[in-house]
Amino acid sequence: MQLPALAPRWGCKAIALAVTLTGGAAGQTATSLYGTIKRDRGPLEGLIVSVACPAFPGAGEVVRANGNGVADARGSYSVIVTPALRGRCQLRIAAPGGHLGQPIDVFVSSSAQRYDLEVDANLGVVVR
Repeated sequence: MQLPALAPRWGCKAIALAVTLTGGAAGQTATSLYGTIKRDRGPLEGLIVSVACPAFPGAGEVVRANGNGVADARGSYSVIVTPALRGRCQLRIAAPGGHLGQPIDVFVSSSAQRYDLEVDANLGVVVR
């Protein structure tokens, strides 16, 4: 399935900020996965970034928790992940119309993790 044309914005520098929030019991800290999403070296706005741990549902797997973020005009996103989740998870990009890209493996730790992604027309990650 081909995505509708997503207009990259040229001349913008992609800036990503890591946001770490404090919360949870016994001083546990939520963390974030953050970065930029680009296609043909231009930022993509409005894409939805989701994280699921340990993986997105499929083949009998159960998602313990997830988070969502939306890429801004610079293609920057940040997804807050709950304090209880650490280790191997999956990140997936979706277009506002519902088209889903293939999930990629990511690692969630107590520190913020940066994932700068280059995607193709079908939201497949081609460079990380």
